Amino acid sequence: MILDSTVMEFFRNIKKQYGNYSRLFKLFQTKNKSYLYDVGTGKVMECTEIEYVFLNNLQVYGDIEEVIKTTKVNDDTLTILIDLIHVAQEQHLFQAPPLLSFALSKDEVLENARSHLEQVTLELTEQCNMACHYCIYHSGNIDFREFGRRHMSWQVAELAIDYTLKNSGKKVAVTFYGGEPLIEFKLLKHCVDYTLKNGADKDLTFSMTTNLTLMTAEIAEYLSTVPNFGVVCSIDGPKEIHDCRRVFKNGEGTYDKAINGLKHLINAYGEKSNSLISLSMVTPRPANDVVMKKIQNFFNSLSWVPKDITKNISYVRHSSDIEKTITEKSSMHCYDNPVGNWTIDLMLNNTSISKNTPFTIDFLHKQFSIIHDRILTETPYPDYCLNGCCSPASRRIYVTVNGDFHLCERIGKSPSVGNVYSGIDESVLIDRYIDDYGKESLSQCSKCWAIRLCSVCYVECYDSDKFNIEKKKIACRRSLDMLEHALISYHTILEHKPHLLEELNHITLV
Repeated sequence: MILDSTVMEFFRNIKKQYGNYSRLFKLFQTKNKSYLYDVGTGKVMECTEIEYVFLNNLQVYGDIEEVIKTTKVNDDTLTILIDLIHVAQEQHLFQAPPLLSFALSKDEVLENARSHLEQVTLELTEQCNMACHYCIYHSGNIDFREFGRRHMSWQVAELAIDYTLKNSGKKVAVTFYGGEPLIEFKLLKHCVDYTLKNGADKDLTFSMTTNLTLMTAEIAEYLSTVPNFGVVCSIDGPKEIHDCRRVFKNGEGTYDKAINGLKHLINAYGEKSNSLISLSMVTPRPANDVVMKKIQNFFNSLSWVPKDITKNISYVRHSSDIEKTITEKSSMHCYDNPVGNWTIDLMLNNTSISKNTPFTIDFLHKQFSIIHDRILTETPYPDYCLNGCCSPASRRIYVTVNGDFHLCERIGKSPSVGNVYSGIDESVLIDRYIDDYGKESLSQCSKCWAIRLCSVCYVECYDSDKFNIEKKKIACRRSLDMLEHALISYHTILEHKPHLLEELNHITLV
């Protein structure tokens, strides 16, 4: 028996109108079920085995005529495929509009940069009193500067704050960065006072990331008196784990000073600790069950730290390391996620999860939120965002010690978009971060099933003076694996313990 002409004609028309099948949907499987993620609508539909094999063959061979040669058709198969077409028509599946351009206009970008700036990050100093083994600022990581000796002048800081207040909306966030920003505590304090004085009509917030070793009771007390001053504290776990990599320049471990600094903050902030203090850690390798349980027990033992304080978990992957393991022809599966896997196993197997929430739960929530909060429409959504990119020079601006503007602190070598003396260079903003990024990315993105879920942004895509498509391809390959892993993990939880996903309805990621 051959495929019914209805099936043949339907999938011929789909390809003719919307392009290759590989960009229209993504197939994935948990241990128990098979699914289809539809790019156009964002819907996820459960598939039968026959549907899954048939759709997979469509993507592998790229042509319905080729699929015929590999499909054994009987009455049951034909009935299932006819039903699939009816569901597709009813649910508007396989109709993702072709990508012709990204929905981020130049006028919109310039307007946002001129009047809707939300955050400024001030690089108070290039110096740090530590030499963490995984730090991005070292000679082995070619994408970032090494630690330097320069500090930001008070004039540069004031000009940066003036620019921010002038070009922002009602809400303004001022963030302090380094090196270690507490090396320049006097400058930090001056910036706070200057902002409060000159931005009295704004809704102001402040924040910083610190290694805690310079945190004194006096500094903590001051920070707690500043309205809405958040502190991200670097702590990697118990002493034996923390001191393996978070060390002073002489190799001495930093745990004792860091934990004392954290105590000073918690004592000073009191009831505000839960909302204004968060912990940041880099998981050790290998992140096996023994190590993860040690860290879990460590956080459980800190009775003086709020139990539900936010814990930001991350890996460090330098682009030079990734390039060693990923090539254009290598396996797509380049994303390892031991932290996520450990967390999911604990969630599925722990019957008292509410009493013993994994310290890694915020890490998993960030990945799951991409799936949970995806664009979901009845009919195909017409526009495509510029991957995971923000509106440049609007979401934030990063000011280096010498006053140069960059898009954010996470970007290493990249084209500067201005400085505190002359403001934003709008030609660079548009040429490099809209035109170059969009034109170079269009061909690749137009073929990709993950375009609606993509979190790849400017951070991983630039050299000192230009966009680098090869760097972006590396980031894309890892992102695709991460998204597939997130789809599988999210739906695994949904199958077994869907109530554990309800918390995502109440989380706002920043």
